[in-house]
Amino acid sequence: LDGVDDAEEFQIMRRSMEAMDIPPQEQADVFRITAAVLHIGNLTIVEKVAGKFEVDQNNPSFKAVSEIMGIQPAALARALTHKLIAVGSERYDSPLEREQCEARRESFARMIYSYLFNHMVYRINESLSSGRTGSTTSKLSFIGVLDIFGFEHFKVNSFEQLCINFANERLQQMFNHFVFEVEMELYKQEGITCDFSDFPDNQGIIDLIQAKSMSVFTLLDEECRMPKGADKSFVQKLWKQFEKNENFKI
Repeated sequence: LDGVDDAEEFQIMRRSMEAMDIPPQEQADVFRITAAVLHIGNLTIVEKVAGKFEVDQNNPSFKAVSEIMGIQPAALARALTHKLIAVGSERYDSPLEREQCEARRESFARMIYSYLFNHMVYRINESLSSGRTGSTTSKLSFIGVLDIFGFEHFKVNSFEQLCINFANERLQQMFNHFVFEVEMELYKQEGITCDFSDFPDNQGIIDLIQAKSMSVFTLLDEECRMPKGADKSFVQKLWKQFEKNENFKI
């Protein structure tokens, strides 16, 4: 990117990791796993025999992933191009189509990155914990205020805008709770009569986006797992599921 010094940014990140008590060896492991995720994205699926798809083992990234992750090349190649089918006590390997192989490759990268991300969050929280004794970061613990974007609405809205707006909805809900619901309870305790019947409640919007049973996010997760997932089918599912929801508009 123009105006961004990658080398300087890398050193800033290294110093930040040191401040979080992450030792050099663990830092190196984090970088190695990150490199593996990037190499996984470079793996290519080829059709050497009609209808039979394999991982191109001549691709330099294949060797890199195998060495970094400590996986035998044959095992790695088979895991990305076959699925295990259990029939009773028997186990069979079934070859996958190209789209399925590519979906498995992407899922593999996402899974590793997710584990790495969760590990880093855990390590940072552990380092900032005031309960640690002898920590070099005990004096760094503080309470900060996060300033985020307000609601955004453009002609073309990305997933980023959805997440930003959803975060704002959750903040609005928290504001409603403390300003209205908590105040209502306080008024009741003091015997003060006040009508809060028309205070805004955005729970329906939050449920539409995040409800575990059925929501925009659950349908998006489902579509991302489909080998041939597409924008059009995702929108069709949204319309079919939420057509009568008062908070849903396209």
